[in-house]
Amino acid sequence: MWIQALELNHFRNYQKLQLDLDPFRQIALVGLNAQGKSNLLESLFLLAFASSFRTSSLTELIYWGENMARIEGTFGYQNNVPVHLKFYVQRNGKRVAAVNHVGQKRLANYIGYIRLVCFTSKDLLMLTGQPSDRRQFIDLLLIQSYPRYYSLLQNYNRLLKQRNSLLKSLKKSDSRLPNSDLEQSLESWDLQLAETGAQIIQKRVEALKVFSEYMNESHAQMSSQTESVKLGYRSSLGEVAEGSRAEMTEQFCRLLKQKRIADILHGYSSVGPHRDDLYFLLGGRELRHFGSQGQIRTTALALKMAEVKFLTELFHEPPILLLDDVFSELDIQRQQALLEHIQQPGIQTFLTTTHLDGPVQRILGEQAKVFHVSKGEIFE
Repeated sequence: MWIQALELNHFRNYQKLQLDLDPFRQIALVGLNAQGKSNLLESLFLLAFASSFRTSSLTELIYWGENMARIEGTFGYQNNVPVHLKFYVQRNGKRVAAVNHVGQKRLANYIGYIRLVCFTSKDLLMLTGQPSDRRQFIDLLLIQSYPRYYSLLQNYNRLLKQRNSLLKSLKKSDSRLPNSDLEQSLESWDLQLAETGAQIIQKRVEALKVFSEYMNESHAQMSSQTESVKLGYRSSLGEVAEGSRAEMTEQFCRLLKQKRIADILHGYSSVGPHRDDLYFLLGGRELRHFGSQGQIRTTALALKMAEVKFLTELFHEPPILLLDDVFSELDIQRQQALLEHIQQPGIQTFLTTTHLDGPVQRILGEQAKVFHVSKGEIFE
């Protein structure tokens, strides 16, 4: 798939922008820092996921002095008619989404039209960063590949918020279990949380079994090392996460009950997919603790290229690839490996850079459409 046209109104430092991007497959955005290169990539991410990869406060996306930011894009598919997406962010925090000019009441009906892989310099640190970064990775992959996953996440987060609120109420009331009305209510929330959480864990584990094969393939292509990378899922449910959904639900309920007193004291739920993590082993040793900087960066690159392969195989066409200022963080060998991957037929790639030279310019050659970005304006 690819984006044919993009329009921005009062988005970040773009007051108004219209870009015709068809039939270009490799787009280079060149300019100094803080000119708007990353903002343009962020707008594509926002169209795909109704969220930003840079901030959790969407009101930051609105041009200074304006009340609303608007983003529109038309996307083409190999075997389907184009789709027009529109996304608004209002100063009061309200989000409005439309598909083919029809407003969508639920974001679950909007998200999923665009398949997109975003690789930023921050992703190079994902393997050694917070567990939430790695959970976000697998969740974004599943949102694009499993239609119901976004709704599952929304429902789970709603249930988790309700349970945590009830835990805080129990702490304040100093309720004497087990006969309080609050505890009976907690039992009900526990079952719902366990049933929904078990589905999320099951989907994550199933996807990672397939994804890890692409991961090993990409890692072998990018590394001269003979060791293969093992990608695993570390669940707060323990080994039962490899079992059936019924077994996971039962174990989830058991652990929630077992940890209930501690959860009440702390005011939050200590078990569930919101506490899980991914891990990466190289030569039997965990990368985040024992890997060199080179090994970690190679694995991060392989992870993103595996994401492209996974989505391409699943949907029989490649996703859009965003590369935000990653080349300055890579040595020549890894730049070369990454650039060779984006030469795959049909893949549309957006990359940002402060200057177009070296292997980037040599491999892209005359195939790339180059835009120069300065102070929220784009020039050819």
